[in-house]
Amino acid sequence: MLSSEIKNWKGEDIVIFQEELRSKVNAAISEKSFYTYFKNTSEKLPRLDILNLLSQYVGYSNWADFQKQHPAKRKKQHSYRYFILIATVILLAFVAFNYIKLENEKQFKFCFIDADRGQPILVLLRSFVFVPFTPFPPPRDQRESRFPLPA
Repeated sequence: MLSSEIKNWKGEDIVIFQEELRSKVNAAISEKSFYTYFKNTSEKLPRLDILNLLSQYVGYSNWADFQKQHPAKRKKQHSYRYFILIATVILLAFVAFNYIKLENEKQFKFCFIDADRGQPILVLLRSFVFVPFTPFPPPRDQRESRFPLPA
């Protein structure tokens, strides 16, 4: 007597099923195929010839006929995977857009240091006074300064 669960079948049960399959449809499934597809959890369907034999064993002409009579209940696709994929693409597009935008808008910051005090100039002057360029400035002690250095 065969067990109702194929996973619980032993070697003798498999041989009995093979003999019954051979007598009913004049074909057999190898033990290797049986263990590969039925005893272990396989995520793939068996080959089409095996599916045809099993369909004929239970009274259908072939696998296509069995599928027509028993439409598969489609599992809902993992919509969260699509959601994560779309969210990632949007995020990458946003980052790329901002990076390109920032690359095109280059900003420069200048910090001028007061030569006399050695400190940054924090107040911007509203008028610009042109000072002619002299390649060799006068020595420090000969310069005029509005801020005298402490002695």
